[in-house]
Amino acid sequence: GALRCRMACGKEFSVGSGMTNKDRDKPPKIGSIITYKFQELTKSGTPRFPTYLGKCIDKTEPKDAEIRAVLDEDEA
Repeated sequence: GALRCRMACGKEFSVGSGMTNKDRDKPPKIGSIITYKFQELTKSGTPRFPTYLGKCIDKTEPKDAEIRAVLDEDEA
């Protein structure tokens, strides 16, 4: 199974990768905010290859996905 997710902008996508059997047996409630990682945004602005990381317990509002540059150790 996968979670059907909605970004703050209203775009929808599914997240299934990264979920354990326990996550699938007891998924977050509808309206929950989750954390996920992804490789890039598609041309339509949805996450490509999203991977579930967990439920956010410290967030009350959704936020659209962001791409942040990863610095090499030499650049840090």
